[in-house]
Amino acid sequence: MQSTNYQSDLSANSSVSASVFELDLETVIFVRNIINFVITPVLSILGVVGNVINLVVLRQSGYKDTNVLLLESLSLADLLLSLLNILLRTREFVQQFGAIIYIYSYGPFVIMAVVVNCHQTLIAIERVIAVCFPFHVSRIFIRSRVKVAIFFIYVFCIGTYSPLPVMFEPLWVNNQTSVVIVPSQIFISNMAGIIFYLTTVAANIYAIMLPAIVITCSFIVGVKLLIRELHLSSHCSQRRSKDLSAMKMILSVSFLVLFISATSGGMNYFFQVYELTEGPLYDFLKDLLTFINQLNTSFNFFFYVTMSKKFLKTYRRFFAFVSTRTVFPKLCSAER
Repeated sequence: MQSTNYQSDLSANSSVSASVFELDLETVIFVRNIINFVITPVLSILGVVGNVINLVVLRQSGYKDTNVLLLESLSLADLLLSLLNILLRTREFVQQFGAIIYIYSYGPFVIMAVVVNCHQTLIAIERVIAVCFPFHVSRIFIRSRVKVAIFFIYVFCIGTYSPLPVMFEPLWVNNQTSVVIVPSQIFISNMAGIIFYLTTVAANIYAIMLPAIVITCSFIVGVKLLIRELHLSSHCSQRRSKDLSAMKMILSVSFLVLFISATSGGMNYFFQVYELTEGPLYDFLKDLLTFINQLNTSFNFFFYVTMSKKFLKTYRRFFAFVSTRTVFPKLCSAER
């Protein structure tokens, strides 16, 4: 939640934060430039390319498998988040309209970040049921219920973070040649309530509740697979390899979710305890949180798809098909 000028009360808060954290301004600017102009844009482009490929490959598998439907919806959410992040990065280059881009893009970006986390949570729950109750998962996760769950995710996230899009508004200055961000009248009238809600209720859903569900589900699945691994005979090598690859993916997802939730929770703690609302530290932490969300989005491409042998085979068939359609005709035309 960014604000440029809140008058005297925010100036007091910024002075408190400045006395607590003495930052080398040049270092902060340098690190922010690396994040905003290099790392985050590269991750965003990788997220767009990877998730477009994911959508194409997953579409080849069809929608009969509800797990494929969940992965395709996750890839679409990751793609939208990456596109919004690219749009947010353009404000660093287009200073004249940077404020407008931020006002109308940051709210949807945060909403899509929570949508991605909700998808990860739903996939984790589906995996728990599939491992613990393999004969019931097909009756519980039917296509119609999965579609309703995906629709509910978007409604829930938009409703939970509905204050974000109306917190700020553009103000034209310098004879209508540039725009600055100012708090909206709705935000000014309900500032204390909105800030309390976003930093306690909404932020804790994103930083604590959803990651806790994912980590708990991953722990249950990991323990269940480990117990099954110990009971398998040495002749079941194929089953062992499948369980090991599943455990590898679960551990990777859990580690990433734990890292993101710990970082987000720590930043939220700083925002609340030190009442950070503006200044170099606030901007740096906000940019770092944006980078972490994009990192999560880009790595979903590897964790949920490339660690599955089934999807790797689909990838190989897809790229073999593309190469024969593009390379072989060129070779034929060259021979002629």
